[in-house]
Amino acid sequence: MADEEKQEDGAQEESGSGGGGKKLLIIGLLAGIIVGGGAGAGAFFMFGSAPEEPVEEEVVEEEPELSKQKELVFARMEKFTVPLMYKGRVLRYVIMDLNLQVEGNDQKLLVVQALPIIRDALLREVSEHTIANPNNPNVIDFEGFTKRVTKIGNEIMGERLILKTLVIEARGY
Repeated sequence: MADEEKQEDGAQEESGSGGGGKKLLIIGLLAGIIVGGGAGAGAFFMFGSAPEEPVEEEVVEEEPELSKQKELVFARMEKFTVPLMYKGRVLRYVIMDLNLQVEGNDQKLLVVQALPIIRDALLREVSEHTIANPNNPNVIDFEGFTKRVTKIGNEIMGERLILKTLVIEARGY
């Protein structure tokens, strides 16, 4: 019986030492992370915050033209359907997504408010005059079409708000 108790105590000691090794490993890893993090933070503060030399500021006068220049923004006209015609017949329809380039958000707001009127005028224009290339009726004359959109939009607005028209996507069916 005494021998059995000694064997059980020995088994408990062996299993306890195995658990202690895992604990020491975990404690060692945590200590390494803490020391390494502290050393990294110390290096960051020591090398990252070098004393700054006083910098002389140069006074530069802004030109009035630069301060008046506004940010260029786009007013989007989605799903504009245009007939592609040849000799009075509709060959197919083209669905286009257009962006109208303007200066600043104030002008964009004005153009967006007038988009239904601009869209109406464009539909009337493209129903009377084709958007096809004069040399090839199956190809769209993008340059001529975008110039017409810009011109019609500015005529409706009463001033030159639309700087440029961009065709973002054109799908024919």
